Amino acid sequence: MTFMTGLVMLYVAFYNAKVSKHINEHIGEIEKFTPLAMFLAVVGIFSREGAEVVLMLYSLWMNDPHTTFYGSIVGLVLLLVSYRLVKFGLDKIGTGLLFKYSSWIFALLGFYYIYDALEIYRIIN
Repeated sequence: MTFMTGLVMLYVAFYNAKVSKHINEHIGEIEKFTPLAMFLAVVGIFSREGAEVVLMLYSLWMNDPHTTFYGSIVGLVLLLVSYRLVKFGLDKIGTGLLFKYSSWIFALLGFYYIYDALEIYRIIN
């Protein structure tokens, strides 16, 4: 599982490196949307994501209500903190640099997890 985590981190790192270019390519396409099309797209995206969260929380609540309640509180606090950090990053650093720096962080974490998995495998065998 540690090895898979490392691979996912590396994938995210390389994906983030291309996000800034990807965003710039799609800004021109988004500007062509009519207000109604933009509204419907946003409503569809939020509805799908909201349904996923509701189904996940309902499932967790049915299995363990107390842990789900406390986990939700911790999750909301972390959401607010991460919002402030991301907002600071977007305001002060800019989107391009934010994705560049986060790519480096994810790459380092990915290599760390892969190294850790290989060390565990070496110790076991």
